[in-house]
Amino acid sequence: MRRISVQLWSLRKPMQKDIPGTLKRLADMGFKAVEPAGFGEYSALDFKKMCNDLGLDIPSSHTPWANDPATISEAMDMAHALGLNWMVCGGGVPDFENTDTIKRFADKINAVYEVASRNGFTMFQHNHAFEFERMDDGRLKYEFYHDLVPEAIKMELDTYWCANFGAENPVDIIKKYSDRIVLAHIKDGLFERNVPNVALGEGKMDIPAVVKALPETVKTLVIEFDECGTDIFEAVRKSRNYLVELGFGE
Repeated sequence: MRRISVQLWSLRKPMQKDIPGTLKRLADMGFKAVEPAGFGEYSALDFKKMCNDLGLDIPSSHTPWANDPATISEAMDMAHALGLNWMVCGGGVPDFENTDTIKRFADKINAVYEVASRNGFTMFQHNHAFEFERMDDGRLKYEFYHDLVPEAIKMELDTYWCANFGAENPVDIIKKYSDRIVLAHIKDGLFERNVPNVALGEGKMDIPAVVKALPETVKTLVIEFDECGTDIFEAVRKSRNYLVELGFGE
């Protein structure tokens, strides 16, 4: 049974006001894991203790980002404090504008990977929609990037963003890169730009098909909302219950 986590970026507004209270509400909903996106005024160690005291594990984190050779030592120290042996990386829109910018970004990630892997860390990459746009030759931008970095760099596939607003089939993406996927962001929406995400099962994503297609290497399903047009706690609660009721996690 996969565990169900939640990306805390989804709850950034309540987290800015009350981190302990927000974490407690998630624990009270039945969550047993969270994916941090910053620690507020707390150290990584103190944040981890606060989570663990509430019965919340931290199987993955979006802090620190392993994107810069100049700060990789600090990132490794923070990951170690969280008890993690893997770190997230990822690019922005400018990094995936064209083949030249993709090559430059790949060179930077390769330099970070060299240091991280030498120190026993695995890297996994989170995506947005722009990596899954098509180039003039028909290839996905991610496909071009994929061939420039080591196979050892894994994926935390954002299953909603890889659909690129309905232009791509997430199940096909999962099958194509199944050997790389170790984590998955599960979210739902209407495939419209600048329109908030909705609770799982209320949008256009075929969530059951997506989850069933994920490889066995994915042990954690991470619920995420980039934006939410309703009460975020209620949307997160409904999303967790949706996955539990379908038997996809606990």
